[in-house]
Amino acid sequence: MLTLLQIEWLKIKKYKAFWIIFAFLILLFPSVTMGFGRIIENVAKNAQGIKMLLGGPFDFNQVFFTAAYLNNGLNIAWGMLLILMIGNEFQSRTIRQNVIDGQQRNDIITSKLILVLIFSLFSALLLMASALIAGLIFAENSFHVTSDVFEVFGTFFFASVMQMLFALVFGFFIKRPALSVILYLGYTVFIENIAVGILVAIFKSTYPKLLFTQAADELTTVAITRNFKIDGEMAPLPMEAPWIACVVYAGLILFFLYRYINKTILK
Repeated sequence: MLTLLQIEWLKIKKYKAFWIIFAFLILLFPSVTMGFGRIIENVAKNAQGIKMLLGGPFDFNQVFFTAAYLNNGLNIAWGMLLILMIGNEFQSRTIRQNVIDGQQRNDIITSKLILVLIFSLFSALLLMASALIAGLIFAENSFHVTSDVFEVFGTFFFASVMQMLFALVFGFFIKRPALSVILYLGYTVFIENIAVGILVAIFKSTYPKLLFTQAADELTTVAITRNFKIDGEMAPLPMEAPWIACVVYAGLILFFLYRYINKTILK
């Protein structure tokens, strides 16, 4: 594993696009959380009853759930990083050369899965730090460690892993970095959301929200909906539903990736 990490580090340490997006994410996580916190604070001051209606979305420890909900979409950027890295390796024939030099094909996937775990861990830590900072600024109570903190961290970490696993499929299957990123963004931001909206309207059910990347989003959405007790026309998803869907998707993606890398002709 250490060797695989060293190889990946050598690939990214001089990759400018990686560090630009990486720095952007470090700034964006707290900016999004505190930006919405400031909006809520201003609205609560200027509108009677709004505080009672919203509860305390930026009070401890609800602020962690709120931050997870607000920043969940930023995991798409981590997926973009992976796609760019994989696409560049195919384009420069680095993967092909590594196999010729004796690297096991399975190690190609394993090394990327290690990056997925590292990126997901960093994303979850950024989320927790952003929520803590926002809470210290906007919360009307003091921070206290409860199981909620660990629940948010674990949920957001797993949601990050799932979003990046889907990105790996685009990266390995399409291979061209620019085209992969465009299709990945188009699918996750537009196509799937439109498809889910149509299916929800047709079937009058929330279960279509378990479709692929939307299931990862629902991990945090279900948690915050439960905490805020938001009522809707349709029955909310059970807490375990997105977890089950994501575990199934993760298994299918891993099976596909390992089978694909061993069957495809590397060019």
